[in-house]
Amino acid sequence: MLIVIPLAYEYLCQCQCQRQSQHRWAVRRDAAPLALIPATFGAWLLYLWAATGNPISMALDQAHRGRTLLPPWEVARNFSSQPLEWTLNSNHSAVDLGFVLGFGGLVLLSWLLRRRSLGLFATLLFLPMISSGMYASVSRFGLELFPAFIVLGHVTRWRLVLALYLAIAGSLSLYLMARFALGYWVA
Repeated sequence: MLIVIPLAYEYLCQCQCQRQSQHRWAVRRDAAPLALIPATFGAWLLYLWAATGNPISMALDQAHRGRTLLPPWEVARNFSSQPLEWTLNSNHSAVDLGFVLGFGGLVLLSWLLRRRSLGLFATLLFLPMISSGMYASVSRFGLELFPAFIVLGHVTRWRLVLALYLAIAGSLSLYLMARFALGYWVA
């Protein structure tokens, strides 16, 4: 649902809408597809209501797994309240923290891209990830942060940075693949 904000911002930047005398943005009919986003979300809530009798049943199910909407600083405080563990079987894994910090840095750098809507998109998608009560699975959720990968492409244009990134990412990929092959949960 939050995706409508950067898309509307990009639309306003692209069409170079001018302000009218009533201090409103001049929006043309070609902005109508933006209404599909809240309409789709509404249809999803109606489906959940019809299937389960509760339109927020998915959020309630996630609460049983420890995922509740909290401010990011509360999640960070809860994460740091216990010692950091070097296993992947914990909610206090150093790997999860590394992905949060890595994606967070890339999201911050995405504001330096030419299109501000990309930084806005990355920020609005990253905030729910780090506000969901735990950092587990940020490595999986972060795959939708495509502006972060655009930034990564810009940063790795220098050979030394590219070699460093490939060494770290390759080693981490081999480690995670080996854990998966041995039957461990890695996401």
